[in-house]
Amino acid sequence: MSKKDPDNNKKALCLKLLLAQISGQKNSTFTRVSCENFGKVLAWFGPGVDNDPKAQHKNFLERVAYIGRQPWFFGSIDKPELLLHDGNKPVYMIRLSNEPGYFTIHTTKMKTRIIYTPGVGYKPEGDKEVFPDLVVFAKLKLQAYDAQTGSDFAAIFGESGTTGLGAYLAYNFLNAQGDDDPSKGQSKKH
Repeated sequence: MSKKDPDNNKKALCLKLLLAQISGQKNSTFTRVSCENFGKVLAWFGPGVDNDPKAQHKNFLERVAYIGRQPWFFGSIDKPELLLHDGNKPVYMIRLSNEPGYFTIHTTKMKTRIIYTPGVGYKPEGDKEVFPDLVVFAKLKLQAYDAQTGSDFAAIFGESGTTGLGAYLAYNFLNAQGDDDPSKGQSKKH
């Protein structure tokens, strides 16, 4: 008999939030996804199952959760520059690009895209280097920046501190009331 993963519910919540954002719907009322939008998610996080013995995350849901639990991942948001705030050190966030398969890196100083190729890895535009996963890329290439925190995704896993958890709880409370996301962009399609 196989053991149940205690994080499965959190992984499912993370996927639901991602699908709701991409579909332009509120997370609290989201119930179905179109084939087109699910295809987009696979372009960012596919394949469904990775048979590569070197693959760290063997299935789609594990990859969604692995990236979703990072404090710097904000999914599909409008006007990410409004969430970036400068402290003593420049900050960065990573979101889904408007083009499936691409992620956009926003910093307080620049913006660039990185393409995900299933079975290959993550490659910044204009760069020859390919990284095995987005977390490795962030650790190696974004060291000069602090991660922007407050992501609703990371809050699901309790990874983003009080700010993210507060935003997540407020978001779900307001959505249950029929209101929109308090950060004005976390749940909206761009």
